[in-house]
Amino acid sequence: QLPRHESAYARFVSTHVAKPAIQATLTLKADLSSPLYHFCVPRFWNRVCVSDSDKALIGETFYRGLLTDHPEFLDFFSNSDIDALALHTAMTLDVAVRAITQIGIYDAPFRKACDYLGEMHRRQKIPSKSFPMVGAQLIKTLQPFLHQEEELTKDDAHPVTAEQLTQAFAVLYTELMAMI
Repeated sequence: QLPRHESAYARFVSTHVAKPAIQATLTLKADLSSPLYHFCVPRFWNRVCVSDSDKALIGETFYRGLLTDHPEFLDFFSNSDIDALALHTAMTLDVAVRAITQIGIYDAPFRKACDYLGEMHRRQKIPSKSFPMVGAQLIKTLQPFLHQEEELTKDDAHPVTAEQLTQAFAVLYTELMAMI
């Protein structure tokens, strides 16, 4: 409860901005502490991306789909080494999966990597309005593997559905984009 002498604006910001933001952060931290994020997502990622060539294949599939579905993005990549970028994209996901416990911590090393990624996007003038389309392509790229994981884990001690993994990667992507 704020003191009565606070301005109407301060009370509004506290009630309608700060408190909901704090609650959302606490909910996210609780969600990210669940077995889905600490066990199922890393297990899935470790099965899919065993080697750098697996990561490169994920990245290549991602960019092929992205640039086929959204040719308006071609100009952003005209001077890029797509092979290197494909591997870098998958490695960024690798870092995100391994740094789940650091999401939401301001001075974490993962945050510094996100700041660098954001700076690269700003230098290339990549509009943030493209982020949802990129996220959708990421999920589309992972979809066949998500269904395989559901099948592989149905009799496991920690079964996971493709839908749960889809939601988990959507949350991870959203948090990553919020940081950049």
